[in-house]
Amino acid sequence: MKNGINVKGNYHIFIRDELKYKTCMLSAEKSGLPPYMAVNTIENIDNPDILWFAKMTANYRKMSDGQHLGVEISKTNCLVPRQGWLVLFERNGKVDFVRDTEFWYGKDDVEWACSPASIFTDTKTFYSEIDGVREAKSREVTTQSAFGITRDGKHAFITCLYKVSAVQMWNELKGEFKLLAVMDGGGSAQLEYYDNGVHTFKASNRELPNVLCFYKYKAGKEPAKPEEPTTKTYTENDINNAIDKYFKGITIEDLKNELKKGIKENL
Repeated sequence: MKNGINVKGNYHIFIRDELKYKTCMLSAEKSGLPPYMAVNTIENIDNPDILWFAKMTANYRKMSDGQHLGVEISKTNCLVPRQGWLVLFERNGKVDFVRDTEFWYGKDDVEWACSPASIFTDTKTFYSEIDGVREAKSREVTTQSAFGITRDGKHAFITCLYKVSAVQMWNELKGEFKLLAVMDGGGSAQLEYYDNGVHTFKASNRELPNVLCFYKYKAGKEPAKPEEPTTKTYTENDINNAIDKYFKGITIEDLKNELKKGIKENL
């Protein structure tokens, strides 16, 4: 599949250009609401320091009040509840996943982190252990959104507005993908991307708590890289001079007295 948008049957698949763009998570913001309850339309979830090229539905939320569910490490939020969710994250350029009870990274340790309902790989399928999610969620027939890693290692966003189960989606796409992380779906299945203009592909206008995003920094906005710690090599002369300086003016009698004192104190 080519970089950018691809259509494969009922699936719209946006492939990241690995040389130009990074992946991150963006959280919704709305005046008067705390960060963990803010929701907004996919068009309005953004960050002033970046140029985005594709955005897709990420975590679940409570429909009653918008409270964000699962682990969420984004450009602005760092929410790490321990409730049984899976955690998909990127660290040092590598995507991995664990359960939230095994996830101990913070905002400075990872590029992003989110909580899929299920993760499919060649060897095994994993499910978030949350009431209403678990394995049964993967067999629910609805519109779907998923983060994927292609067989050649590229990040991808997949949205299907034709109703399928997560299991069916994996079975139909596993020839192209080695990992599929199924995110929130139903009315939340949404994808927005740039390809000679902005295109929005979504099941509804439902507001979202957060999105996954392919992006690059605007000119002058990329954070400064931390300076590498400097190390100094010490020669044998350096060590001998340090010893001479430390023991300067100390006699053998002084050392004997200190030794006797130490022995007495430990008797």
